[in-house]
Order: sequence, then C-alpha cells, then structure tokens
Amino acid sequence: MFFFSHQLEIRFRDIDALGHVNNAVYLSYLEQTRAKYLFALGLRGSHPTTILVSNEIDYLRPVLLHESLEVKMRCAEIGRKSLKFEYEVYANAQLAARAKSVHVWFDFETQVSIAVPPEAIAKLEALEQRTLVI
Repeated sequence: MFFFSHQLEIRFRDIDALGHVNNAVYLSYLEQTRAKYLFALGLRGSHPTTILVSNEIDYLRPVLLHESLEVKMRCAEIGRKSLKFEYEVYANAQLAARAKSVHVWFDFETQVSIAVPPEAIAKLEALEQRTLVI
C-alpha cells in the first residue's frame, strides 16, 4: 500500500519526438517525488542524508503531454545502511510505470556510507504504518 503521492505537471520539454514522455524524464519524476517524501518526513536537508545507488523502471504504457500525472511512493525496506523505495506512476489514473530505487545513508564529510539513523527508521515506519527493518 502506498501512503504518499505527489502530483506532477508534464512539461512540453518532457515529450520526445514520438509524442510521449521520454523514458529518461521518469527519473526526474521519481526524484521530485522522493524529495517531497523525504522533506515531508523531515529527512531531507539535514546532514548526513541519502545518495542514490540504483534505479529500475518498468514502462507499462506511454504518458502523453496533457495527461494528469501522479507518482505514488513507499519505503519498501530498510537495511542496515540502505533504503529501498518503490514507486507507481499513474497517468489519468492508469498505471503507466513501476519503479524501484536503492539509496544508502551517506556522510558527506567522511565520504562513507553509514547506518540509517534510528530516528529516520522511526519516521519511515510511522508513515508506512509497518516495520521495515530487515
């Protein structure tokens, strides 16, 4: 179940020569949604924070310029140092893509990954209404 969603506007520049949203633009949609999610939890803008390790997207149908766009997101799993997020992208309320991303908690001063802080775990679990730690 997804407890967080974000409405996005499809911009003309997002459209490719075939008339639909370019595949690479989905990464920006995920990033915008993830930033809103982390800010809503109070986990963004503080030091240290997360960095992206990997993305995976399954495209299910084309998204067109004048469609309404909604991205739903959840934290699926918390590892010792990592977070795994899952996304669903809807265009006009129809599922258009599924995605996953992995992030590690990172200390920019020391340039090493670190354990996910207990306060972050508590906030994520409260939003997701379930235990996420593996």
